[in-house]
Amino acid sequence: MRSSVAASIAAVNLQARTAASPLPTGRIGRVEISRLICGSNPFYGGAHSRDLIYVGKLLRQYCTQEKIFDTLELCEQNGINTMIEGESLSVRYRKARGGKMQALAMVMLERKDVETGRTLMEKTQQAIDNGVVGAFIRGAEADRWVQSGRLELIEKFLALVRKNRLIAGIGAHDRQVPITCEKAGLKPDFHFKTIHHDRYYSALPREKRRSFLVDSWGPNDHDCIWEQYPEETIEFMKTIGTPWIGFKVLAAGAISPQSGFRYAFENGADFLAVGMLDFFVKENVEIARQVLSDPEIQNRSRPWA
Repeated sequence: MRSSVAASIAAVNLQARTAASPLPTGRIGRVEISRLICGSNPFYGGAHSRDLIYVGKLLRQYCTQEKIFDTLELCEQNGINTMIEGESLSVRYRKARGGKMQALAMVMLERKDVETGRTLMEKTQQAIDNGVVGAFIRGAEADRWVQSGRLELIEKFLALVRKNRLIAGIGAHDRQVPITCEKAGLKPDFHFKTIHHDRYYSALPREKRRSFLVDSWGPNDHDCIWEQYPEETIEFMKTIGTPWIGFKVLAAGAISPQSGFRYAFENGADFLAVGMLDFFVKENVEIARQVLSDPEIQNRSRPWA
């Protein structure tokens, strides 16, 4: 009883504190989504911190459940209405704080199951049962399935999500994933595709890049770049009207929000999924608002979703 009353009070307080001027939104299907989406990698220690091997552990220590809930509450107060789901987070958040944050589930498999896709339908159904508004297959899985020609796994995933009247997406690090899927007639409701420039010191040199290197879990994957061929991605996305959620737009903290947000939005991304800690939320939202208010961004060449 006490917990339900506390949740109700938290919900009232959240509504009262919500930002007066909402963050711009767009639509994917019937779902209205804020242009800035709260990513979840930092909550679970996904730091991609190059040589600083302690950072992941530091994030896991900092991001207690209450701190994560605080961060999501700040997101709602500042106009972010969508998060990337992981480990039933949205369910726990709504129960504890009474928030209305909607979630897109990132469906991911254990590494031993990725090649075969053995648990794909089970994991997808679990995500659906959590009350999400949509789901997408993680880029690591989609990259491998496209590379190995297992497009039927992506097709089954899209079919199950759509059967439940949810929006369905395909994640990707490699530009060949959206290119191959679209050419094969696998047209998702949205692409969840990396986009960032390479003007930062730790970016992998161009001469060392090759297709499907990102998240390949091999000796040449140095976890320092997530969009190897941005120009090719940008040019292809101009040819299709599928909504595009850009991610890794800050190259895991190597690019400033001012630079990363502008680059992604001006080059065609409709929404940005950005992992953020509580003390970054307000700043990130303000920067996103400023970028989105620029007439050059509003009138970019790729139509907005």
